[in-house]
This record gives sequence, structure tokens and C-alpha cells, in this order.
Amino acid sequence: MKMTRTFVSAALAALMTVAAQTGMADGVAASLYVQSGLVACWDGIENAGAGTHDAGATVWKDIVGGREFALTGVTVDADRMTFAGATTSYGVLSAAGTAATFGAARNGTMEVVYVSRVGNASQVFVHTPASIGIALGETISGTTHVLVPYTTYGTEGKSAFSFTSGATTNTVAVRYAAGVPAAPRANGAALALLGDAYWLSDDVSEVFVGKNNRDTISFPGSIYCIRLYNRQLTDGEIAYNNLVDQARFRGGDMDSILYVSSTSGIVGSPTPAYGAVAGLSAGETLEVSCGTVISTNATRTVEYRCTGWKLYDEGGAVVDSGDGTSFTYTHPASAEYRRLEWQWELTRRLTDFSGYVQDGLIACWDGIDNAGAGVHADNAVVWKDIVGGYEFDLTNVTVAENGMNFDGDATSYGTLSAAGTAATFDAAKNGTMEVVFASRNTSVHQVLLQTPASNGMTFGYNTVGAIVVFSGSVPKPAFPFSPGTARHSFSVRFSSGASTSPAFADGSSLNSTGGAYWTPGDSDETFVGNRASKANGFPGTIYCIRLYSRQLTAAEIVANHAVDALRFANGTPDSTLDISGTPEGIGAPVPAYGYLTELSAGDTRVVSCGASKWTDTDETKYSCTGWKLYDGNGAVVGSGSETSFTYTHPTPAAYRRLEWQWKEYSGSGLLIFVR
Repeated sequence: MKMTRTFVSAALAALMTVAAQTGMADGVAASLYVQSGLVACWDGIENAGAGTHDAGATVWKDIVGGREFALTGVTVDADRMTFAGATTSYGVLSAAGTAATFGAARNGTMEVVYVSRVGNASQVFVHTPASIGIALGETISGTTHVLVPYTTYGTEGKSAFSFTSGATTNTVAVRYAAGVPAAPRANGAALALLGDAYWLSDDVSEVFVGKNNRDTISFPGSIYCIRLYNRQLTDGEIAYNNLVDQARFRGGDMDSILYVSSTSGIVGSPTPAYGAVAGLSAGETLEVSCGTVISTNATRTVEYRCTGWKLYDEGGAVVDSGDGTSFTYTHPASAEYRRLEWQWELTRRLTDFSGYVQDGLIACWDGIDNAGAGVHADNAVVWKDIVGGYEFDLTNVTVAENGMNFDGDATSYGTLSAAGTAATFDAAKNGTMEVVFASRNTSVHQVLLQTPASNGMTFGYNTVGAIVVFSGSVPKPAFPFSPGTARHSFSVRFSSGASTSPAFADGSSLNSTGGAYWTPGDSDETFVGNRASKANGFPGTIYCIRLYSRQLTAAEIVANHAVDALRFANGTPDSTLDISGTPEGIGAPVPAYGYLTELSAGDTRVVSCGASKWTDTDETKYSCTGWKLYDGNGAVVGSGSETSFTYTHPTPAAYRRLEWQWKEYSGSGLLIFVR
């Protein structure tokens, strides 16, 4: 097997130069492991960062971040650290190294490659500070080893995973989380989950390897490699890392492997799945596919489109590529390691303000995109309109991660200049205003926004459970709504005369008890978080204010609310149905393209493409050929040729994307019969 690898960094390239001189483990280097999220790698073969070994070495370096274990009574061999099994044989990672590595990976994966010399004693491989709470070791009962990651040595219960390891070299992978983790794996296979494993926040204590910090449990054996990731690896990634371990430490063969990966952490459903396909022979063929042209990331906030593929050799060089989303892969002759990487391009950020309805949008003060730079500072003094550029001057307002926090007193407010008022509110006499907000106190009257008196729009709510929009001395229209302290999206439609269009709260229509309108404006300022009289201040957070120069339809308001729910998280993606189309934007489906949120398991909705035939602005004609339903991984879970049907949200509730299928056609045509 030849495995001369070109490394991804100058430091690792230097390692390989030494490897070629010393015959390092057949040339299979640590850079072949999954690299995404790898924050630390203590590696026996590449110990001390030079690829050479000294039996009297006193450090074991992290070849990724440079942190080192200070070794005491540890023997350094050609590919491992060997511990005597006494309390005098161990390694210590400094407090700084602990904070820089383990402290950064509270939701992650730890993998340890080891072999033990005993089968009848409890033992500990790695022990972090109690407040981080990672201790990885085994307790032995008969022939069954129970892998034990736990948070303290005290009264807190130890998580346990059944694992028969024997005396052979083993690779164990434990996935941790702030809550319940995914199942751990040993030698690439899943373990029985007998308990939960998690770690807590970091502190400045040291990490020990080869024993615990109380000198009561030690490890009698060798540790080949310790890898720490700041994310939970997938089953496929863990299985692949195990294959690399086999090649490096157990005499396995990497030449028979095709590793399937992606760019940008895409969640998709390729065939074969992300991970390793092992046991391939020279000339063997395999049908491969990206699974779906459109996919998202794990949090479903960014959408990607597959643009093709690249094939890499063991040295990291591109040996083939294409723009297709499926093809027949042929393993090289003679057999050599290959990595197939599906290529994705970002098509849209589902949390961008551009996800809102854009037609008629003349102003958008947005908490996420504050100041037009997408960044926030606690001392910010303006809140810019990212559409028109007019800004509220802020006084005693705290800029949060995604909104503006108002104290609720007379000194906390924002002021929009007369010019900004005239350019926005005065221009929208027949329009829609949408406000996303959350109040900290519903026991007092409060005003979120007030335009000039002659412009006649004040928006707030009273203590009897009603949103109030009023115009000077004109009777105040009230919409029954009890907001509580949750985050809400509210939409009210105005006209230059009396209006009876109902308002919406969180995507649901409210019964209107009066009309809502504004009159021609003047040159006064507009206030947010308060009113001109500095009375009835708003105690809470305003996330977004949108102003349209037309009355949005009910479907558009519902779609905007769904975007709010994604951007200003007040729920889970599992309650969401994303409605899209091919090509994007063609047709007039009901519900509209966008998001239906707050769906529960078993909820039903009648959905339609709107019209089976459609002509766009360029007079291009399309016909709807049916629909496809995708899960959160981009896999098709349902399809049909209908142009309308009753959608049922899955049980248990899970994210779904409904994509209407459109194809271009030439029209009805004209038939001429010739005798």
C-alpha cells in the first residue's frame, strides 16, 4: 500500500517529510481523520510534532492546537504512549490547554484509541475537571467492559455503555452534549446506551491522561490517539475515523476505501451516505448520488444547491470532477484511497430579511441586521432602516443579539427624524405595519411606536388584552389580543379612509372592533419604544418593524410571520412546513411560498399549487406536474402528481419541505389536418 499524503498545512507537511525518513506507520497520517470540528489531536505516531520518538520524552503534543500533556513515568513508543498503571504514570494538560480545548467543546465528540494490559480492574484514560465533567474509562465485569464517561467521581450517577473490548486495540467514540448525547460507538459499531453523557462548563483545572486527578484509578496500557471535536460526529464519520485507526494502528488497508463527504456541513441524504465505503476492489463500480439537488445545514437556516462533485486522492489532490448530481464511480486500478466530495453553493439564507415579502416594503428596522452590518454593539446609538437607510436615534436602548431592548421608562426610546418620517410613514398611507416584539410587563399600558399626531398612528396595547391602534381624537380601533411575555408578530393594515381589514397576531386573523387608518403626515418625528409625551414606555424587546406602502394579503402576512419564527426563534424547526417550487417563484400556491410554522403532529392543511398552468412576466409558460415532500435531511418522503392535496404533519412532528414541481411547456398549440 502506498499512502504518501500531501498535508493541508505547512506544519503537517513538515511532519510528512520526517515520516518519509522514518517510515512512519506506512505513511497514513493524522490529517486523514475527519478534520471538520477537530480542536485537538494527541497522536502517538506524530508525537512531539516531529514524527520522531524518544523513550524519555516528557511531552505529548496536540498536533492541531499545539497544547501538550506533560508526561511523568510514561514510555514513548513508535506509535503510542504507554502507562505503567501506577499513580506515578500519567500526563497533565495545563489549565490554559484545558480551557482552549475541552472547554471549547461542550457539545462534541471525544475519541480514544487504546489497548489495556489488564481485564479485571477499573481504569481511566482521560479525566477532565469536575466542572467540565469528562472522565472516560472502563469498569470490568467478567468479559464485558462497561465504558464509563461521567461528570464527577462523587455522588453524581455515572453514564455507562456496554462494551466488550477484550485485550485488543480499540477505538471508542463518545458524543457529548449539553443534554442527552447520541449513542457512543466502539470500533465503529453502536453501543448500548445505558445512561446519558454530557459535560458542563469549563474551569481552569488541569486534565489528566492515564489516571484521575485523585490518584485512585490508573490506566495500565497504551493510548495511541485522543481526538476531541467541538461537534457531534455522525455515525459515518466515526466509522470512517475507525478505519483510519485500523490502517494506522492495526495494520488495515486504506486503499479499498471511498470516503464520501461534503462542504459547508451540509445536511443531505447522499447515496452512499456520508462516511466510508470500505472493501472496494480495483475497477469496482458504484452508483453515487448527492441525494437531492437542494439541501440545508443542520439548523435549517441556510439553503444550498448541489453544483457537482470532486474526487481527491490520498494526497489531497483533485483527480476528477464533474457538474452532475449522480454518476458511476469506478475505484482506481490499482486500488487506491479516494474521497468523493459533493460540492454545494449557498442559494439563500433562510434567516435573512430578504425572506420577507419585498413588494411594497419601504422600511425595515431589523434587529439582526442592525446598522446594516449584521453586527451588534451594546453602545449602538442608531437603529437603521436597512431598506431606505433612515435611522432611529437611540437613547438608553440596549442592542441585543437580535433586537432592541427598551427599559420601559421615559428615558428609553428611539427617535426617527422628520425627514425619515416623511420618507417612510408619510409615504404609506395605504399600507401595512408589522412589529415583532416581546414585552416584559403586561400590567401597564405601553406604546411600541407613535407617528406624528396628524399622521395619526400609535401602536401599543392596553392592560385588558387588546392591541390598540389609534389616530388622535378619532375612536381607537382595538384588536383583542393578550400578548403575555412571549415573542409575537403583529400585522395591522391601514388605509387613507376607514379600514376593516383584520389585523393578524402570530399569523392568525384577529376580529377587528374598528377601522384603522392614517391621515396625511407632517414633519414631526416618529418615536419607537415610547411616545412623544414620554408616557406609556415599552418594557421589552422590539425585534423588527416593517412598513409596506400597500395592504399585504392574508397569505403574505402568514408567510412573513413564518420567517419571523425562523429568524427570531420562538419555536422549533420541527413545527415548520417550508413551501417552495421549481423553478423558484413560479406559480401562486396556497399557502404561498414560505413557511407554515407552529404545526403539531397530525395537523392537516389543504395545499394547492394555485393553478395547474402558469405564465410568468416573460410570458414563459409552465405546468405543474405534482409535488415532492422532503424531510430535514433532503430525502424525499412523499410525492404525487396532484396539484392539490391534504398535507398531514408527521408524527412525531418533524420539519418538512413541500416542493411544487413545474416544467416549462410551449402552450396548447394548433393542430392542422391535411387530407
